[in-house]
Amino acid sequence: MAHSLSFLLSADAAGQRIVERKPAFVVHVETSSDMSVADRFVELDADDAEHAGNLADAWVDRMGNASAAIRRVMPDGTLHKPCFIK
Repeated sequence: MAHSLSFLLSADAAGQRIVERKPAFVVHVETSSDMSVADRFVELDADDAEHAGNLADAWVDRMGNASAAIRRVMPDGTLHKPCFIK
């Protein structure tokens, strides 16, 4: 399901993320470069940094999406600043 970036960075999303999934990293894939599309991001879970990098590469290079950002998930479900943007 697509979301806005502001939702994915919100406390509500952090709570859902940590209760439901508990990923080590997330990859936010921008599915459209059209800035007027609010819900243009998809969040993918990754077990580690290598897994996150592989997901970002696949979704941008092979599937033609606009961009991807990898963020570390903190223990409370909040996200660190992007550690990599493709």
